[in-house]
Amino acid sequence: MPWLSDSIDRLVCPEAKTPLRLCSLDEAESLVGGRLVSLRQAEGEEAERAPPFGPTAQVLLREDSVIAYPVVDGFPILLVPEMLGLATNHRQFDLT
Repeated sequence: MPWLSDSIDRLVCPEAKTPLRLCSLDEAESLVGGRLVSLRQAEGEEAERAPPFGPTAQVLLREDSVIAYPVVDGFPILLVPEMLGLATNHRQFDLT
């Protein structure tokens, strides 16, 4: 992922517009203070059609250490419905 490491200083959270940093899932969970899970609560047909990525080996952690985004095969998934956080912060997203 050399291109991601070189470009990381230009990536920001699509929700808060704050900087992101690349780190391992273990490091992110340590900084967040718990296990990272997908924050999207999808139900019924929507859950089958578009399952969330969920935690990955590397994530982009938001500056405030509350939200992270998965990195899949070296590509950051910077979509708000794909956010990772503590299970207590689940959200509903209209994906229609």
